[in-house]
Amino acid sequence: MWFGTREYAQWIETPLSGADVSSVGWSAGGVLLNGGGWQKNSDATHKTYNFSWRKSSTRQQAQLMQSFRDGTYGTGPLYFLDPLTYTTNILPKTWADPSLAARNPGLNLIPGITPTASRDTALSNEPYDFRIQRYPINWATYTIPSGSARSGRKLFVPIPEGYSLHLGAVYQATGTAAIKVRRVKWDGTYGTTFTLESIPAWMNAVTNTDLIGNGDAGVEIWVEKLGNSSASIAIKGMTARVQPQFLAPDAIKLGPWVGGQGHSGVRFEGDVKIIEHNGMGGGQVEYAATFKEVGTWE
Repeated sequence: MWFGTREYAQWIETPLSGADVSSVGWSAGGVLLNGGGWQKNSDATHKTYNFSWRKSSTRQQAQLMQSFRDGTYGTGPLYFLDPLTYTTNILPKTWADPSLAARNPGLNLIPGITPTASRDTALSNEPYDFRIQRYPINWATYTIPSGSARSGRKLFVPIPEGYSLHLGAVYQATGTAAIKVRRVKWDGTYGTTFTLESIPAWMNAVTNTDLIGNGDAGVEIWVEKLGNSSASIAIKGMTARVQPQFLAPDAIKLGPWVGGQGHSGVRFEGDVKIIEHNGMGGGQVEYAATFKEVGTWE
């Protein structure tokens, strides 16, 4: 599993099967006086990861995780990619389905601007059945007022060593609004910024931009408006997938769209738990750690 910070990352052993990677949100419910029931759930949730590693792990493996906990390799959020999501959608749910922010302003991609949700109009004149690609039923439309240039919150997506990243987005923009992407290097500097071209919703591909790792830490993605004039951008869905560089990108581009199964950056919840077992091979231990998604809210 590719694991680390924006300053340092490496391959580590995959956690044991049975890991709990559930989303967590607020909920409350009860029974009414007339016997009916009620239930309230928060629109937003965050991911939590409860990982443990095999009992025959080495002391070095456990210490590496402890060093990440201690901030040895950077004090910012941690990023990792669950191998089970490589070919579905490694984006956080709030980026994969931007319409979620229309119900919860805390998830907006442009701070201070809450998008409006709108359903697709009749599609009888479109060359596809909108259910085939399974995109969200709502567009999220950001109306950006006139004034100075406006840049939204940035999402960091790591690119594992030896892998390529495949990006795609279905959106419609007016004025100078667009979805932007730039490479992030290990020393914190950036590569050239470019526009992520929109994909028509009827296409059978959900990605159209291929990025070879090239030894970079990853990429940043954000929504941007240039200049002083007003603009708008309506986003339907976004996708990010990774695969080994030596594989042809054709198959991984194909739909349908899948909701985001990644995270926006995590931090350790508490400390690393380490249990010693025996002294074979310099010492064998098991270790475990819990991670909480914080990136969207920091």
